[in-house]
Amino acid sequence: MTLSVDPKFKELLEKKEKKIADFIFDECFAAQIKSSQLKSAEVATKETRAMVTERIHQVEKENAEAIRLFKSSGSDSQERDHVEEIFNKYWAQCQSLVEQRKLSDLESIQVNDIEFLVDIAKKELADGKFEQSSKMFSLLVQLFPLYSPGWIGWAISEMQREEIETAAAIYDTARLLLPGDLLLLFYAAQFFEMNDKKKAIEILQTGLSISKEAAEETPLVREEMTQLLKKLQQ
Repeated sequence: MTLSVDPKFKELLEKKEKKIADFIFDECFAAQIKSSQLKSAEVATKETRAMVTERIHQVEKENAEAIRLFKSSGSDSQERDHVEEIFNKYWAQCQSLVEQRKLSDLESIQVNDIEFLVDIAKKELADGKFEQSSKMFSLLVQLFPLYSPGWIGWAISEMQREEIETAAAIYDTARLLLPGDLLLLFYAAQFFEMNDKKKAIEILQTGLSISKEAAEETPLVREEMTQLLKKLQQ
């Protein structure tokens, strides 16, 4: 499996922009303006809003099974309602970008919302439902590409399904998007340790060379990476 990354998308993510939607919808809006300088801002915005709505429907259609899994995996009605609320917040956030309308914190996706969805997918993974967890993590990285546990969970799910090439492609793509994420690099190195020792060493060396400030945020992971590197270099 080959995962391609649009260079502009990669550049934006490397600048640590937090919303994939910003890129998608800014590009839509720019394309509309470029297509006709004679269009009024109102017409251009209306057309762009229609494009965004179509894109949202496309994401929903392409990931219908994953969304269904999330909505049905809650342990009780309260959790299921929370899942529904998170997806509604995401679609509303997408629309607000086009309408240039600022949402309140209560209306916007928060880190704890993403963590909640990741925990649901992790449960499917822990229960050995690897196909389901793979679909769920795949959706998560589309919606929240800068949240590394989503990439890690997706790669592990594919590895458990014995889709080794797919798992490798996932790690390679994730490392492009999150080159300084030590947790991601550690899991990637552990994966490549099995069949590409040289690549695993390169990943560890890259991770351990990042700035001191970034390293201080994950000292335990850094220590594990150091120990694994020593092991591989013996």
